[in-house]
Amino acid sequence: MRLWFYLFTAIILTGLTSCREATPANWDVDITLPIINGSLDIKNFTNDSSFDSGPDHLMNIHIKREIASVLLDSLFKIPDTVITQKYISEFPLSTDFQPGASFPLTPTDLSFNIGDGVKLKQVQVRTGKIKVKFSNSVAQPLQLIYLLPGVKKGAETFSISEIVPTGVNSLEKTYDLAGYRFDLSGANGNTFNTLLQNYTVSIAPNASSVSVQYHQGVELNFSYSDIMPQFAEGYFGTQEISVGPDTTALSIIKGLKVSNFMLSDAVMNFSVTNELGVEFSGYFNNIVGTGSGKTLTLTGNQLNNMNINRAYRNGTNITASQYPVAFNAANSNIVPFISLLPEKVMYGGKITLNPLGNTSGYNDFAFYNTGIRVNSDITIPLKFSADYFELTNTYTTSFGSLSNFDKVNTGHIKIIVTNGFPLEANMQAYMYDANGQVMDSLFAPGFNTAYRAELNTDYSVRAPRISTLYIPVNQQKINNLSNCKSIRLVSRFKPAASPPDIPIYDTYQLKMNIVAELSYNAGL
Repeated sequence: MRLWFYLFTAIILTGLTSCREATPANWDVDITLPIINGSLDIKNFTNDSSFDSGPDHLMNIHIKREIASVLLDSLFKIPDTVITQKYISEFPLSTDFQPGASFPLTPTDLSFNIGDGVKLKQVQVRTGKIKVKFSNSVAQPLQLIYLLPGVKKGAETFSISEIVPTGVNSLEKTYDLAGYRFDLSGANGNTFNTLLQNYTVSIAPNASSVSVQYHQGVELNFSYSDIMPQFAEGYFGTQEISVGPDTTALSIIKGLKVSNFMLSDAVMNFSVTNELGVEFSGYFNNIVGTGSGKTLTLTGNQLNNMNINRAYRNGTNITASQYPVAFNAANSNIVPFISLLPEKVMYGGKITLNPLGNTSGYNDFAFYNTGIRVNSDITIPLKFSADYFELTNTYTTSFGSLSNFDKVNTGHIKIIVTNGFPLEANMQAYMYDANGQVMDSLFAPGFNTAYRAELNTDYSVRAPRISTLYIPVNQQKINNLSNCKSIRLVSRFKPAASPPDIPIYDTYQLKMNIVAELSYNAGL
């Protein structure tokens, strides 16, 4: 505003003296250009975490992660099944049939070989399909009505009704099974993995009379594929399922650069949740964290021998079974494990379903996207030792509306830092262009240190400390600033020599106000 005020005044004065001979006018005008007005605190380097603090105001980070899971599709899979069925005349001699006349056929069951001792009573299909290839060895078209009485969607029974032309693979159709419930108890309701089939084969109503030879009729090639249960019930067998070895992302803290970081305390609670209607025993072992190029194996035998009860259901409402496990400083090396700030965790294990056999009486159950889950709940009190750590934040900028940066003669960048941390802070700010490329930096060595806050004898902060820094700038720096689209501020905090563990309280904050104070040549 001051610049435009001076320019406006210059125009008025020029008009008042218009009777004089024109002479070049040239004077300096000081302007102040805001760059950053923001703050940094410990939340700037966390990932998807939550914070709290107690009466002592010491901050705690809480992080929840799913470490491993064994879901329904890992327990059993209804395999892609190809079945050829023949619906043919059993008359030993050639027989004449009129249009509409049916072959006498005996219903048969269709069995699925699921394996692993799995015996299913019913399955609600989430996704799946039947692809059917029809062949007709009779000289006239045949009508096929194919019915699965135990396959229903609400009151609708799955059926196929087709006119099959004469010839091999003369008709091909695909039918969607999504939403159908399969009763797999067979014709008498006392078997498993079995579907009852009913079918009628007759001469098509619009066909001509035809002579049907022995074993002539319809042949169907069924391809059951991609069947994913929404719900399954029966006996899931006594089977062992290997878990991993596998890797899961942990990423406790995002973007933190730190040296010789060691927490004072940490707790990791595992919760093994069983959402399945089946008991299991098992273990997880060789849990290894990897971070900053280092690895560490978690010690403690809490996950070595687990016996977990089945879940219970009321309709579709599940009451899961929980198996809590705690890793703390007394029973494990969880403090150095978490201090590693692992980006990923490797693990392996084994689960045995129904270790005591069929105790449910064929009432094991599972719903889609349910299973056995291992979740971690990590609590980290923010008190630690370190050679240093960095906080970063990015600010968007827009100086495009300001013109004539090339008129700047001299100037400097003024930085006012209010440091509420018990640590000295060395700072740098990087300028990025519209393509996200680093163009330049703002601070110069020797002009980028903010003194630590005033401390009590226990190393806690008594009062923040204000530092004011001045950095000379040249024309190139100003040109880069005019093209800058964002600025990433990096503050490296360094404790004094041999400090106690550093507590981070919810009141700790670093505030920063950065402005450019420039001498502007109006050049009129």
